[in-house]
Amino acid sequence: FDAIRNKVLEGEDPNVDRRYADFFSGLSWQVASRWFIDGGYRYRWQKYDAAPRSSNSNTLLFGFSYGLRRQDIF
Repeated sequence: FDAIRNKVLEGEDPNVDRRYADFFSGLSWQVASRWFIDGGYRYRWQKYDAAPRSSNSNTLLFGFSYGLRRQDIF
């Protein structure tokens, strides 16, 4: 999760000043010794000080990957 507040270096500019948030969560499932199914969800939100309304987006991600067997970190 990221949350950011952008501001101009000197003074104020409502066309540049904004608040921004980004959230991502994902999974990877091993279906065979070297094949994986990956998926995730991302939500983004931003609000410029000059804009009366905020904007947001939702994204679903799906994919397949092939590679070496993944090992536990611990």
